[in-house]
Amino acid sequence: MGRVNKLTEGVFTSIVGNQTIIPSYDKFLNVQDDLKKPSQELKKLITQYKKEITSNKTIFEKLAKLEDVIMQIRTRDNLSNDMIKLNIVREYIYARIPFHRNDKESNDIRVIVGLTEFNGVEVDKMYDNKEFMDKAKNKLVEAMNEIINQNLETVNKID
Repeated sequence: MGRVNKLTEGVFTSIVGNQTIIPSYDKFLNVQDDLKKPSQELKKLITQYKKEITSNKTIFEKLAKLEDVIMQIRTRDNLSNDMIKLNIVREYIYARIPFHRNDKESNDIRVIVGLTEFNGVEVDKMYDNKEFMDKAKNKLVEAMNEIINQNLETVNKID
């Protein structure tokens, strides 16, 4: 994983995990599988722990989803030109920024801003072009809003 960005790092998102990351509480319980026979005292505590996790799992999941949205809105609300990285792939000019995406491997969002045919291939000059950078920001905000709205719908469904 890349460097830590304070706008894309959460607490409960790490605890709950996602499709590719095992929840922290399951990792904690899985340690027991590698140990010798547990004592009655340990078995009792593990059973109690599992019961608490099970009864509170929905709360953890909702908190994680809320964190997702909070981190995403923080990024959107603090978007600045120095956060935007431009690059060219074939004839497409992309803009990307760090953006929390628990459902994706990379914590960023990317949009196509334009074509080299109309904007040239000198990326450094594009950063100085206010109209181009405003277009990049608007496209990024539009893409972020789409993801934020989907996540808000999910948060509202969890109970």
